[in-house]
Amino acid sequence: MPYDECNLEQSVASLKEDSKENQAAHREIYAKIEKISQDNAIANERYQQILTSMNELKADVKELKERPGKKWDFLMSIVLQWAVLGILAATVVLK
Repeated sequence: MPYDECNLEQSVASLKEDSKENQAAHREIYAKIEKISQDNAIANERYQQILTSMNELKADVKELKERPGKKWDFLMSIVLQWAVLGILAATVVLK
């Protein structure tokens, strides 16, 4: 029996040591998980900022695409007004 008690004490001491090592390993793992979680939150925030910037760029591009058409329409309306005015003036002068 004395041999069993000695072996039992060694087993208990070994288990306590393993428990301490496991606790340290668990703390390290939890710290890494927390760091990953924080990094993920930062990445999500940056992703949202990129999406916002992308939407702003899309709106700017759309606006720039529409400008030449608006200028062309404005120019054509001026040309038509002058053409109508010229026709009316020619009609009045030639009568």
